[in-house]
Amino acid sequence: METGVVLEIASLARQAAEPKVVDVDGFPRTRDELKDARQKPYLPDPIKVATLTGLADYVQKIADQDGAGGLFVQVVSPTNVRLIGPADETFRARAGWATATHEPKAFPFGQHLDPETFVISLLSLMATTPDRERILAMAGNLVDENVKTSQDDGVTQIVATKVGVARMGDAPVKNPVHLKPFRSFPEIPPVESPFLIRFRSQKDQLPAVALFECDGGKWSTATTAAIAEWLRGKLTIPVLA
Repeated sequence: METGVVLEIASLARQAAEPKVVDVDGFPRTRDELKDARQKPYLPDPIKVATLTGLADYVQKIADQDGAGGLFVQVVSPTNVRLIGPADETFRARAGWATATHEPKAFPFGQHLDPETFVISLLSLMATTPDRERILAMAGNLVDENVKTSQDDGVTQIVATKVGVARMGDAPVKNPVHLKPFRSFPEIPPVESPFLIRFRSQKDQLPAVALFECDGGKWSTATTAAIAEWLRGKLTIPVLA
């Protein structure tokens, strides 16, 4: 076969392999499965901040310099808030301009802890409530490895605690207890939620203590609403929660 014919065949093969762009309803598409051939907009990575105050300051700076048209804030969760930019005219895509993320150290719910670890966690990871103070006093004064269960409801437990310098007494543990864990941004007061507190006997050791969540996630909804309310008091752009 002549060289010229070979080159022509190769050229035709390359042309056939190239995607062909056709017009479909005013939009360019390729004939290969009619894929969208339009140039997609560049969406930069969002600026990251750690507080709601930092996010609010950034929004205010944008508003003062360029205006805040088309911007809105989305409260994704109690620990994540996003600033969303205006929609692209062609694809209607929205870029995330900034995100505020705060992951506080979480209380180890559902885990039985030794009294000392439990007390430290309760003090450092919970805001003050009457039930927190009562539980602290109880957990810090456990003196017996045995845990009894009340016969009347099967839920209330009885533990031996130190009442004075030289005597012990049985302390009933009523459920639920109401506590305020730190679970969101520092600007938002922690939401009070009910918890089950359970003691478990351990051989030759003081009883282990655990807290179990029992509000069905209502704290998350309430916290999200509180974040949105806080932001609406600081910003003039829409806040979605």
